[in-house]
Amino acid sequence: MDRALLIVALLCYLAPTVARDDGRIRILAARWWVPAGLLLHVQGLALALFLDDVPLRSMTEGLGATALVVVLAREWWGRRPRMGALRRILLGLAVLLLALASVSPPPGGQPMKSSPFFLLHVGLVLTGFAGFALNFSMSALYLNVRRRLKRKRLADIGKLPSLDTLDRLILRTMSFGFVTLSAGMVVGFAWAFSRGIPLKSSDLTALLTVMVWVWYAAGLTARALLGWHGRMVAIFGVGGFAVFLLITTVGLLVSGWHGVV
Repeated sequence: MDRALLIVALLCYLAPTVARDDGRIRILAARWWVPAGLLLHVQGLALALFLDDVPLRSMTEGLGATALVVVLAREWWGRRPRMGALRRILLGLAVLLLALASVSPPPGGQPMKSSPFFLLHVGLVLTGFAGFALNFSMSALYLNVRRRLKRKRLADIGKLPSLDTLDRLILRTMSFGFVTLSAGMVVGFAWAFSRGIPLKSSDLTALLTVMVWVWYAAGLTARALLGWHGRMVAIFGVGGFAVFLLITTVGLLVSGWHGVV
C-alpha cells in the first residue's frame, strides 16, 4: 500500500476525530473528510493488490486493509438508529491502525510465490481482527452506557443504544471475529503444511494469534456455559483487542507478520 496515500487518508480520518463538538474549527467537522479518506484508502490498497507480487504480505498492507474494513463497518453501523456514538470510536480505531501501518517496516525475508490459499489465510485473519475491532467498539460503548446509567448521567442517554441491544451486538461481532479468525488459522496451518514450512516456537506472531483465539474462545464458552453476558463479556471484548494491539507491536518489532514475510 502506498505510504503517501495511507498517510493522507490517515489525516482525513483524523480531522473529524479531533473536531470539537462546539464547532469552533468548522472545517474539521466537514462531512467530506471521511469520504475523501476512504477514496484514498481504497486507491492505495488497490495499487498494492494489483502491483505487489504477494499482496497483503506486509504489515503496512495488512493493517491498511484491516483499517479499511473498520471504516466500512463505521459507515454501515453508524447510520443505524442510536449508533452515532459508535462512529467516532470506529474512526479512532481506523486512525490507530493506519498510524501503526504508516510506521511498519517493509517485508523482510525472501519473496514467496503468491497462492490463493495464502491470500485466503491473510484475508480471513484480517477480517477476524476487523470483527474484533468492531466488537471492541461495541464493548467500549456498552461499558460507557452502563457507567452513565449507574451514575445517573442521563443527559442525551436516549441517543445511545440500549444495553440489551449492545449485548446482542457484542455476541454477534465476537462470534463473527472468532469464526473468521479460526478459519484463517486453519487455512494458514494447511498452507504451511502443504509447503513443508515448519511451525516454530519462536514465531511470536503465530503464538500471539493463538492467544487471541484462546481468549475469545474462553469468552464465548463462558457466555454459553456460565451464562456470562453484559459487563463481563464487554470486558473480554476490550481486553481481546488489547492483545491484538500487542500482536501488531510484535509484528513491527520482528519486521513482518511472522518475522519472515
